[in-house]
Amino acid sequence: METVKITINGQELTAPKGELLIEACEMNGIYLPRFCHFRGLTPQASCRMCVVRVDNPKIPKLQTACTMPVSDGMVVTTDSQEIEEVRSAMIEFLLSNHPVDCPVCDRAGECELQDQTYGFGEDRTRSQYGDKENFLERQISPFIYNDPQRCVVCKRCTRVCEEWMDEFAITTINRGSATLISSFTGWVECSDCGNCVDVCPTGTLLHVPYKYVARPWDLKQTPTVCNFCSDGCSMLAGSRSENLIRTVARDGRGRTAGGINHDFLCALGRYTIDSVHSKERVERPMIRRGEQLIPATWDEALSYVAKRLAEIKAQSGANSIGVISSGRLFNEDQHTLKRFAAEALETKNADFHHDHDEIDLDSFFKYGVPTIATQEHIQNADTILLIGSDPNEENPLTAFSIRWAVRQKAARFFIVNSMPSRLERQASLSLRVREGSESAVIHALLDESKIGDAAEATGTSAEDLRAIRGALVESAKVVVVFGDELRGAALESLSLFESSIATPSSEVAAAARTAHIDALQRQVKSSNSTQKPSINENPYTYIVEHPTLEVATEPVKSETKFSFVPLVRYSNSIGAWQMGMSSAISGGMTAQAMLNASGGGIKALFVAGEDLIAKAEGDVTIVKSQLDKLELLVVQDMFMNDTAKVADVVLPVTSFAESQGTQVNNGSQVQFVRRSIPPVGQARPDWMVVNSIAKMMGVDFGYQGQLKNVFKDISDHVAGYAGLSHNMLANEGATRINLAGPQTDRINRAELIDRLAGQVARIDRNRSVDNSEVTAKAGSRLHKRYPQITRYSEMITPKLPAEAQSEAPAPMIFPA
Repeated sequence: METVKITINGQELTAPKGELLIEACEMNGIYLPRFCHFRGLTPQASCRMCVVRVDNPKIPKLQTACTMPVSDGMVVTTDSQEIEEVRSAMIEFLLSNHPVDCPVCDRAGECELQDQTYGFGEDRTRSQYGDKENFLERQISPFIYNDPQRCVVCKRCTRVCEEWMDEFAITTINRGSATLISSFTGWVECSDCGNCVDVCPTGTLLHVPYKYVARPWDLKQTPTVCNFCSDGCSMLAGSRSENLIRTVARDGRGRTAGGINHDFLCALGRYTIDSVHSKERVERPMIRRGEQLIPATWDEALSYVAKRLAEIKAQSGANSIGVISSGRLFNEDQHTLKRFAAEALETKNADFHHDHDEIDLDSFFKYGVPTIATQEHIQNADTILLIGSDPNEENPLTAFSIRWAVRQKAARFFIVNSMPSRLERQASLSLRVREGSESAVIHALLDESKIGDAAEATGTSAEDLRAIRGALVESAKVVVVFGDELRGAALESLSLFESSIATPSSEVAAAARTAHIDALQRQVKSSNSTQKPSINENPYTYIVEHPTLEVATEPVKSETKFSFVPLVRYSNSIGAWQMGMSSAISGGMTAQAMLNASGGGIKALFVAGEDLIAKAEGDVTIVKSQLDKLELLVVQDMFMNDTAKVADVVLPVTSFAESQGTQVNNGSQVQFVRRSIPPVGQARPDWMVVNSIAKMMGVDFGYQGQLKNVFKDISDHVAGYAGLSHNMLANEGATRINLAGPQTDRINRAELIDRLAGQVARIDRNRSVDNSEVTAKAGSRLHKRYPQITRYSEMITPKLPAEAQSEAPAPMIFPA
C-alpha cells in the first residue's frame, strides 16, 4: 500500500495515500469528533464537528476532515482555540433544539451527542426550552422506534439504508429546524435489518425489542459469531442476569466484535435471540414411557441410550444405525459425532442433513477444493458473477459485499438467475433464465462454441452470454457466487474455470470490453423499470471512491484468477463437511436415504440438532410414519420440536449463546464462537453429550471433559487445521482454512463435459422465463429459511400496534 507523509499538530506521521484525513488521524491515535461521518458511508460533511486547519497546502478556511483526502506533505492542525470555538458552537446549535432529557432517553450511556457535549461543548446554553420543536414520536416498523426531536440530521440512517441495503426505506423531510427522519409511506418497507438504529448517534432510532429493557452499563458484552446463515457475522451479545438481551454489530460507544462484517448485521442475527429463552426449550432429559416423554436424570437417559444402541448394534449390525447432524452444529460437535459413528457405533451412516436447497458440497469438492472467496475477495474483485440464489435474501453480508464492490470499487457485476432479485439494480448485466437451465450457462462459459445452444436453452440472447464470458476472460480477479441451482456435473465443472477461461492478449481484451459495453447499452435501452436506479447501471455513471472501510483499502492477494463463494445454507455446513460428516466421505447412506430406510435397513437414528419432520418436503405424515418404524429414535436438540415429540429419548443441548466452539463460514474461514450466558436448565453442549454416550459404550476419545482437547484432536487429524488452537482463533478472529486446490490431473475433462452436455440436453425449453418485478418487501425468504429457530422467536414475528394492523399511518410532516 502506497503511503504519504503528513504532519498533524507538529508530529510527522504516515497514512495511506488518498485516505480521508479523519481516518488517517484515527489510524495515528488522534480522535476527531464527528456525527455525520461513519466508516463505510459516503462523505456527508453536514455536522462540521471534524473541522481542522490545513496549512500545506494553505487553505484560508477551516476544512472538514471527513471530506479531505491526505496528500504528501500535508500540514494539519486539529486542536486550537479557533477550532474549539467552532466545535463548541456546533454543539450549542444542536442542543438548542434537543430535548436534553438524558435520564429518560434509552440511548443514555452510549449516546454520541452526550459524549461530544462532555468533550467539546460548554456547560451552559442560551436556548429557551419552551421554544424547541416538538414532533410525534412513534413506532415506524415492528422493530424500529422513531423519536424525531432527538435527531441531529447526520443522515447516517438514510445513507446506510441506501448504500448498504439498497432499500431507500427512510428519508429526511422538511427543512431547517423542522427537518426530520421519516418513512415514505408511514411504515417502512424494508428487510428490518436494524443497521440504521446501530449507526444512529442519538436516541432518534431505537430497537423496539430493546427499548427500556436495560441500560448499556448493565450489559455484559461478549464478542461472538452469528449462528444463522453461512456468512458468519461477528456481533456483540449483550447479556444481563443470565439472559441474552440484545445483539449488535456495534454498540453506541463504537465498540465492535471486530469481525468480517464490521458494522453490518441482518435481521435474523439481531432479532431472533429471544429463541434462546423460548418456552419450548428442553431443559431436562426425557425418556418415553408408554405414550409420554417423562423427565429423567442425565445418568438415566445416557445409560439408556448407550444400552439400546449397543443392543441394536449387536442384533442388527453396526450399519443398522444412522447418525444425522445439523449444519448449524460447531466443528467440535461434528467431529465428535463423526468419531462416535465410526468408533463407538462402527457405522458408515453419518451425514449432516441436506435440505432440498442445500449446495452439494461433495460435488463441488470432488476434485479438490477450489479457491474459496472471503468477503474481502468479493469487495475487491474486478468482476463478480452470481449464478442462482439471491444473497440479498439468503446471505445478506454477501449481498452487502457485492454492493460495496460495485459502488466503491466499480466492479462489474453479472447475474444469471431464474428468480427476481433486488441485486439486479446493481448489476452491469442481469439475465433471467429458465428455471433449471443454469447448467447451460456453465457449458457456454467453458466452451464459447456452445453459446448459441445455451442461449436457446436458457431463453436469453447469445450476445449477452458472450458479453459475460468476455468480461470473465479479460478480468484479472473474478469471484463466482453460486447457489443450490448448480447440481452434479455443472457444479463439478467449476473446477475447470481456472484452466478454461484464460486472460487473453490486449487485442482480445479490448474486443471483450466492447461487447460488454454494447450489452450494457442494450439492457439500459430496453429497461422499463420504475425503481430508483443504481449509480452503476451503465458504464458512464460516476463512481464514488471512498476507501474508508478497512477490508477494502488494499487488494486481496490470490494466486488464482477465479475464486468461489458457495452459498451454503447453514452457519457450519462447510465445517460439517470438513469434519467428515458426509456420506460421500464415510461411504454410507445420506440423511435422506437413512430416513427412507427407517424400519428396514435402518433400525435406529441418532439425530443432533435437526427437525426432520418440520423440514420434510411434501406430506409430513410420510416422515412421521418412517420414524415410527424405528426401534430407537434419539434426538438431542434445544427445542421440543416435531421430531423430538415422537422420539424415544430427548436430550437437551445448549444454544450458540450457551456454548463455545468453532464454525466455518462460506469463505472457508474458521471462527471462534464465545459463550455469553450460562446453559438453560440442564442443557449440555452437543459434543459433551455424545462423548458421554461413547464412554458408556466403552470408547474414550481422550477429551477429558475439555473443549480445548476436542479442538486439539481436530487440529491433529483434520486437514487445514494443523497448528490452530482456540486461543489463537479467539485472538485473531476469522482464520482462513487453506486446503489443497483442485487436482486437475484427476479430472477426466471429456467425460465431465459429456455429463454437463447431458444436463443441458435435459433442460425443459418449453418452460417460461420469470420476468416478474422485484417485490418491495425484502427478507421474506431469509425468515422462512430457518424455521427451526425463527418459529421459536416471538421477536422476529412481533405483534404490530393496532394502527399497523388496519392501515399504515401517514408519513410525518411538520404542520404549517
